[in-house]
Amino acid sequence: MMKRERGEKEREKERQRKRQENGDES
Repeated sequence: MMKRERGEKEREKERQRKRQENGDES
């Protein structure tokens, strides 16, 4: 459970960073 929550939090952080990079181009 703890491992899964940590992975999800990290994935969300990466998704937000990717969205910001894509938003600049979009």
